[in-house]
Amino acid sequence: MGNFTVTANGATLTPDGGAAGINGVWSTNGTPILASPGANTVTMTASWNDNDPTHTWQGNNCTGNNCKSSLTQPVHRAFVGTKTTAGAVELVRTSLSSFVPLAPGPGTVPGSPFDNAPGIGPISACGGDRTCDIYPTIGVRAVLKTGILTTLRLDDPQGNQTVQCDPLYPNQGQEFSTFRYGCSPWYRANEWDNPDWWSTTFTTTNPPTPHCPPSNLWFGTGDMGPTYGVNSKTNAWECLQTAPGLSTPVIGEGLSVATGNCSNINNNQCQNTSCLVDGNYDGKPNPQVPGDPGWKYRVGGLGSADPRVVNLFIIPYQALKSAGGGNPTQTVPILGFASFYVMNWT
Repeated sequence: MGNFTVTANGATLTPDGGAAGINGVWSTNGTPILASPGANTVTMTASWNDNDPTHTWQGNNCTGNNCKSSLTQPVHRAFVGTKTTAGAVELVRTSLSSFVPLAPGPGTVPGSPFDNAPGIGPISACGGDRTCDIYPTIGVRAVLKTGILTTLRLDDPQGNQTVQCDPLYPNQGQEFSTFRYGCSPWYRANEWDNPDWWSTTFTTTNPPTPHCPPSNLWFGTGDMGPTYGVNSKTNAWECLQTAPGLSTPVIGEGLSVATGNCSNINNNQCQNTSCLVDGNYDGKPNPQVPGDPGWKYRVGGLGSADPRVVNLFIIPYQALKSAGGGNPTQTVPILGFASFYVMNWT
């Protein structure tokens, strides 16, 4: 059979047996298979055209172009990570060995990177049968330390430590209003290089350490003076005001109203939680809003119309420790933002 070709996303592949046969491992001959940032489908196409008149196919002699076929099939899915598409993932590596001791000193590191096996010739790393044991490693950016159990939310009679993001909400019921309506002011991550938002000027410790400015200087609804002005997209706040929080059940009720699953709201409370917006974590199109493709198809879920996508502030680890709220000096810097798809809560 002649004129047999195989391509992967348009890149021509050749068998390790050369032109003499089609069996074996097919690989590119230096031509890269290109991919764009994010998820990419790898499609294989196998085509043949037999012009040997001594051959027959489907009862016909192979003359002209009557003995040919072409089949296309998705066979793989690749993901190209960038700062925009990878989210918290910092490292993805495949190795031929598990974690190895880190010398000198304690700890371990992943084995040496292993990207691919050559398609032509012997493969010493994998053995003669071309079978490899692969050890994947995924590194995630996080302030949490491996092996330390951390309580993400603790409700107790003394308050649960929260932040106050909108000066329009009165102190009474501000947590519930935040869950229900979100935060109207503009915020951005603290870059640590603006003395108006991070400076030893605002600290009371000895020796002085950098700190956010007191909230009475900037946390307001109007013009906060020549330094902080009026909050806007181009003049966003880089710190947060802490709040004492309330005891149970404000967190559970707040998540009910934030995710669109509260059927009776009264007096800053969810009087009845009902499953009005079902969970859709697998990324299927959002059944509640026609045309919305679902949160997984948006960068980090931001902008999704699915109310179960809850956007949160990221602040330093234990930044709320001992913070009682209500004190204008108890402010914390913003590290960034994260989106979570809420499935269950209590």
